[in-house]
Amino acid sequence: MSPEVVERLGHALESIDAIAGFLDRVDVLAYASSRIHSRAVEREFEIIGEALSIAARLDKSLEGRIPDLRNAINLRHRVIHGYETVDDAVVWTAAKDDLPRLRAQITEVLA
Repeated sequence: MSPEVVERLGHALESIDAIAGFLDRVDVLAYASSRIHSRAVEREFEIIGEALSIAARLDKSLEGRIPDLRNAINLRHRVIHGYETVDDAVVWTAAKDDLPRLRAQITEVLA
């Protein structure tokens, strides 16, 4: 795996960890009512999606090795291009339910 792919996957992991930190002591209602929290989480999802998109272009094998890669990239597109219709509950669920699995997949690829 090239150093650039490793770097991009590292960026995704950093953003996943940042989201976990942002939401550590916040419930879904507090998240949805806090522009600071929601915008911070959305920004980190943008970074995750972009980092994974670049990594996947550089290493075509990642699509098969990171099953949730495409979902993360698609969420990035949704947050950026459909910002006016972003559903806080969808982002919350992705952060709480999907990111731990994505983190494990990326960590396994990097091992």
